[in-house]
Amino acid sequence: MLAMTQKTTISDNAQPTSSTGSETRIMELSWAIFDTEKGDTGLIADLVSEVTALRAAKPNELLKDQWWAYDIIDWHLEQYLSGRCPQKLRMIIPGEAGVGKSKTIQTITENFVDRHAASILVKAAYTGLAASVIDGQTLHHVAMLPLQGGKQSVQTMKALEAYWQGKQYLSIDKMSMVSREMFAKLSGIISRAKTPNDRTSTNKPFSGLNVILVGNFHQFPPVAAKPSAPLYCPCNPEKDMDNKMVGRKLYEQFDVIVWLKTQV
Repeated sequence: MLAMTQKTTISDNAQPTSSTGSETRIMELSWAIFDTEKGDTGLIADLVSEVTALRAAKPNELLKDQWWAYDIIDWHLEQYLSGRCPQKLRMIIPGEAGVGKSKTIQTITENFVDRHAASILVKAAYTGLAASVIDGQTLHHVAMLPLQGGKQSVQTMKALEAYWQGKQYLSIDKMSMVSREMFAKLSGIISRAKTPNDRTSTNKPFSGLNVILVGNFHQFPPVAAKPSAPLYCPCNPEKDMDNKMVGRKLYEQFDVIVWLKTQV
């Protein structure tokens, strides 16, 4: 197993050993909805028919770059389950469409299942479509974000506390759609839910949760947001609200990167 290192960036140009176009096909249909030539109804029907949770691969079937990502998380999980208290994992798995990001997530998920640790993993994505591909839930659902903004009710916070107790890992797919402001909000909500009696919990990023970001910043941007909203945008103290600056600072803590480059 590979021990984690600070500021780790890994990529590989290994030759593909399998060919699946599910992720690319879904992306093509998603973009095509904006094209009126076929009509929204027909495109949405095609898209829904394509959306099923991707199957997990066996670890020895993964491409080399996918395996690096899998192995780092496997090592970290093994350390955690053994009671060794590894440093908190802040990891990014970037890559363009068709490199098997979702397949890698599913293989990682299967490892949690095999280690009887599925209950400590939360998988989420910004949209229901993206979440369904990885058999996860939307970010709005796992954080119980009010549709009209504002704060959660006392009842909602109780439900959040019950949901997040015991959770140790969070995987967020389609990271390009998460704005800096939303990232800060997610961290604050999860921190309050995991440590409800600690008034300083919001100062602890994600309350010590291990977080894995997956996606491609060249795909969908944050919805109805300014060009400066994405996580990769640097802070502008003269223009940014506090939450935007906090979200960017949180993103800067992600120091383990495995770039998937091989098309499958």
